[in-house]
Amino acid sequence: MLFRSLEAEDYTLMTGLQKHCADDRQRFCKHVADHTGRVVMCMMDHLHHVEMEPGCREKLVEKQGMLASSLQFNPLVAKSCRGEVERLYRQTKDVNCQPHDDVMNGLSGMGLHCLTSHHTELRTTGCSQTVNALLRLQSNDLRAFPGMMVACKQPIKQFCHDVSPGKGRLHDCLRSSIGKIMQPRCVAMLKLAWSVEK
Repeated sequence: MLFRSLEAEDYTLMTGLQKHCADDRQRFCKHVADHTGRVVMCMMDHLHHVEMEPGCREKLVEKQGMLASSLQFNPLVAKSCRGEVERLYRQTKDVNCQPHDDVMNGLSGMGLHCLTSHHTELRTTGCSQTVNALLRLQSNDLRAFPGMMVACKQPIKQFCHDVSPGKGRLHDCLRSSIGKIMQPRCVAMLKLAWSVEK
């Protein structure tokens, strides 16, 4: 568990990304320090760039899935926003911010969802900046939005089966069919992402 946490923060421990993304790291993020947790966020900002190598893009998409699943795998957000999920729950009683148990307290994908849905209420500049970077990723690619691929699986299959993810394409496709989507959770997530973008 400790190694996973360290690996999520330290680019020098991410052997898969290092192997497939060496050129792209130099091209896009060579000035970002290895041990800050910011290399992956920088690389994600360039995920859909035309010069991004396909092998690197594939590894980044895998990493994006991990980042969206838990604060545990998103140490930059976890560090910058320590205590915010719990504070937001006390203030808002939002179910997404509700602590589950000692192990999962604020670490789940819902903890990330809590931070993004209450981004305007965050107290520290560092947390606000980190969550805004996360919101940019989510706006660009719904695979970065915790639980959205599962919530919108049927509508994607029904309305957007021929649309490739990234560059906001799936968001746009689903929004164009929002009146026909029968899954309330998917609709709620689409509306949230849309309001954040605006």
